[in-house]
Amino acid sequence: MFTLKFQKNRKDIMDWLKIAEPYRIEGKISNTRTEFERDQDRIIFSIAFKKLNDKTQVFPIPENQIVHSRMTHSLETSSVGRSIGQQVAEEIADKHPEILEANPSFAKEIGEIVKTAALTHDIGNPPFGHSGEDAISQFYIENQSLLSGLTDAEKQDLLKFEGNAQGFRLLTNINNGLKVTSNILVSFTKYPRESIVYFDNEFDNKRIDQKKFGAFQSEKEILRSVTDYFDLRPLSNKSVSSIRHPLAYIVEAADDFCYLIMDMEDSVKLRIMPFEEVQDLLIAIIQDGDLEYDECYLKNLQSEDEKVGYLRAKTIQSLIKQTKEYFIGNLDSIINGEITTSLSKRIKSAETLKCITNISVKRIYNYRPVLEIEAAGFEVLGGLLEIITDAVLEQENPRRKKIIELLPGNILIPNGSQYEKLMRINDYVSGMTDNFAIAMYRKLKGISLPRVY
Repeated sequence: MFTLKFQKNRKDIMDWLKIAEPYRIEGKISNTRTEFERDQDRIIFSIAFKKLNDKTQVFPIPENQIVHSRMTHSLETSSVGRSIGQQVAEEIADKHPEILEANPSFAKEIGEIVKTAALTHDIGNPPFGHSGEDAISQFYIENQSLLSGLTDAEKQDLLKFEGNAQGFRLLTNINNGLKVTSNILVSFTKYPRESIVYFDNEFDNKRIDQKKFGAFQSEKEILRSVTDYFDLRPLSNKSVSSIRHPLAYIVEAADDFCYLIMDMEDSVKLRIMPFEEVQDLLIAIIQDGDLEYDECYLKNLQSEDEKVGYLRAKTIQSLIKQTKEYFIGNLDSIINGEITTSLSKRIKSAETLKCITNISVKRIYNYRPVLEIEAAGFEVLGGLLEIITDAVLEQENPRRKKIIELLPGNILIPNGSQYEKLMRINDYVSGMTDNFAIAMYRKLKGISLPRVY
């Protein structure tokens, strides 16, 4: 294995060729497709990815309007991530031609890794957006008797449901066929830690990239093996925790850009935000990247939807350029884990992006239909968890038996521990789409009855 060292005498140096060489913990190597192509195909054809089409990004999907679902957001994030990853890899290879001597496809493969990891970045999110995570957590907070006998870390997995950890669980669970390469896993993992960490250095407890967790107790040893394989510096001798892989920063930045800018675009389409205000913000970002836009062309576009679409494209182009330049200019700090925040907070347009974030919180995320979805999420997911946990854990009376018959067979593990049973229930509920969760809740509560043909 060829090793490219950016700093001497460091144990946590970066080996760029290692991340471009596919590695699977389990499974056979394909002879017809690249391993990263296999990963993409598995993800795109998976049920978990298809369900993202009926999971709310921010806005409820109205008739006759094209706004973002979790699936369209994921597809766009993967496209932006691939562009940043490939451009970064090209810069690295230009400075170190020995990389291309060892792997002529280096830049393309890095782009494909980031693209695939970004494609999956929301795959573990429950229905109803981030409020769905809060709803699942709140159920266990209010029903802590269910957690009797669990370890503190197992309790934390349930008391603070984390979509990132659920995504890692989906990508590593052999039963659902998404056993992706470790290259994708390490790039996907935004928070490389388990739910409770005893840090060696108290400073590390305040790192932004450690504020959440990326693996439940059931998958923490897989996370450990992945971070060890890619030589990521551990932050604890007692727990599973490490610095991020550099490619994870790119996935995170692509996600940040796509939800911030596309939420602005959607807000214009839904007439929540005036075009003129959004236009000024997007033009500021375009200019930060030293890019130009065609003012005459913009004025001649027929509708505000077309105009905001044109400016959005130029804005994303600028953000890709700024991110590549920052990444290359701060490569050692990123490799060594000294950068603990998103790259979106480091580039030239950081202040404008912060302004967009503040506007989004006040005027988009507090838009009444958005709040109604979040409120419904608490009621629906909490109600489903109450009914299903009661039925699965106490299968005695006729009502519970009828509910059990409506649930998938793999939710029942009679010989499993309490933790394993609750995690299976979470798998089922968090994997629901918005509409399926609402329909099931209404039927189990007797609010609506199925039609009899």
